[in-house]
Amino acid sequence: MKNGKFFGVGHVQGLQDLERQIYMDLYEAITAQYPKPYRQLNAMVLEDMYHDNHITSIKACFGREDLLQQMMNLLGKILKCRY
Repeated sequence: MKNGKFFGVGHVQGLQDLERQIYMDLYEAITAQYPKPYRQLNAMVLEDMYHDNHITSIKACFGREDLLQQMMNLLGKILKCRY
């Protein structure tokens, strides 16, 4: 074009209101799903919860590394056959 713009290039302005609305929608959804606890957690209790959650997530795979590797190998073979 004569003014130096290329065909098909656009410019968007004024997205601050949309950004603010998306932020508020997300914030409201998060606070509705995870409300603030009615009391503060003791630091030791919180640390204990972190450890319990970690142990629970780890023990699902403990001792099953061979089985997981076999599954990954099988998946790799299946994908190679398809593509």
